[in-house]
Amino acid sequence: MNREDRSPLYEIDNLVRETMTVLDRRGRNYFSEHFSLIMDFTPYVERVVIDKLMRTPNHRIILVRQGSATISFNMESHQLRRGSMVLVPANTIISMRDVSPDYGPIDVSFLSSRVDSMGLVGYKVLQMQLSEKEMKTMQNYYTLMEALAEKGEISNGSMDFLLMSLLVHIHEVSKDLCPERWQLRTNKACEVADKFLYILNSEVPVRSVDHYAGMLSVTPVYLRNAVSKFTGHTPSKWISERIVREIQLLLTDSERYYGLEEIAEKADCGSAQQLVKFFKKHTGITPNAYRKKFQ
Repeated sequence: MNREDRSPLYEIDNLVRETMTVLDRRGRNYFSEHFSLIMDFTPYVERVVIDKLMRTPNHRIILVRQGSATISFNMESHQLRRGSMVLVPANTIISMRDVSPDYGPIDVSFLSSRVDSMGLVGYKVLQMQLSEKEMKTMQNYYTLMEALAEKGEISNGSMDFLLMSLLVHIHEVSKDLCPERWQLRTNKACEVADKFLYILNSEVPVRSVDHYAGMLSVTPVYLRNAVSKFTGHTPSKWISERIVREIQLLLTDSERYYGLEEIAEKADCGSAQQLVKFFKKHTGITPNAYRKKFQ
C-alpha cells in the first residue's frame, strides 16, 4: 500500500520506523525514532479513514485547537472539540468515527519508556476539557518542542524534560478537572479493573476470565465484580469486544494479508468456521465483507 493510501494515524505512528534516528521534517511535522510531533494536521485530515482501526505503539498527547472529531479509544467513544486534551497510553486501539473538515489537533507521540518513569500516563485514556487560558498554557509546551525539533535537538535531554514537564502539568490539572479519576485510583477494585482493561488491550486477547484473574493475582469472582462495578460491563463482554477488534485489526492490516485460519488462531477463535460465526454474531457481517469495506 502506498503511503498516500494509508490512514493518517497509521502514517504518523509508523514513519518513525522508516526514519529511524534521522529527524524527518515535513512542514511543521517531525518524525524520528520513537518520537513524532504533529503541529499541522492539514495534510492528513482529508485522508482520514473512518472506522479503520489501528494500534498506537507509543504514548501520545493530543490537544485540539480547532474543529471537532469523534474518536474511539479502546472501544470507548470520545467527543473532541477545541480545548480537548487527551492523554493516550501506548497500545491503545484507535478508530476515527467522524472528523470535521477543519479538525486541527496538535499531537506528540513518544516511546512509553522514554520519560514516563513516574507512571503519569496511567492505564486509561484521560480526556479533559481545558479553559482557553489553560489551553494556551498547554500549547506553549508544544511550541517549545517544535523549537527544539526545528533545531534537531530531540535526543539531548531537553525534549525529555519538556515531555516530563507536560505530563506533570497534565497530572496536576486533571486533579481539578477529573477529581473522580484520582479518587478512584485509591480503590483497589478500580485499579484491578483499570489494569484488566490495560492488559486486555495491550496483548493478543485470550477468551478466558480465569487467565486475566491469574495475571492480576485475584480470583475470577473478584475480577468479575470489580470490572462490572467500575465499567458497567462484565469481563467476558470486554474480552469478546476486544477479540472483535483484534480480528478487525488483522483483517485490515496494511502490511500483510492474514487468512481466516491464521486470524482464528491469533484471535483465539479455534477455527475459521468458528471465527466467521463469532464475528458475524457481534458485527452483523462476515469477516470477508468487513475486509472488503477497506480495500
